[in-house]
Parts: sequence; structure tokens; C-alpha cells
Amino acid sequence: MRVVQALHWLKDTIASDSERIATALRTVLEHPDHGQSIREDLMAGLGAMPAWMRTFVRDLLDCNGTGAATGECDAKNGKVSHEA
Repeated sequence: MRVVQALHWLKDTIASDSERIATALRTVLEHPDHGQSIREDLMAGLGAMPAWMRTFVRDLLDCNGTGAATGECDAKNGKVSHEA
């Protein structure tokens, strides 16, 4: 999980540079060949991430929004979704 490794390296700068970091990672997640597999890898590992990283990654994956992404992230993180 190279994204997780990169976020560990960037932990101290996320507070001051989160938008630039998020934009770069969104570009990676939208890559037509590899983006979906990276997204799935991140969702699968959400429960093992430190809390600060989990919050950042959930926002990247749109796990706090509505729609399918929310249910996918909840399921991967062992949470029960209450959405109809």
C-alpha cells in the first residue's frame, strides 16, 4: 500500500497542505488502469489504519457522503449501514 506509506511520510504536513495532497491522491484514485484497484485496497485496509489516516482516506473515497461509496466503506470497516 504505497498510498498508506506516502500518507505516513506526509503526516506532519497534512494539516497545512491537505488540499494539495488530497488533489494528488484523487488523481491517482481516478487513474483509468489502476485507480479502482488502489481504491479497493484502501477500502479493505481502512480498519487497520490509524484514526487520522482513516479520516483522510474516507474523505478521499467519499465515504462520508451518500451513495454506494458509503456502503462499501462501512462494509469494509465492519460497520452496519442504516441507509435504505
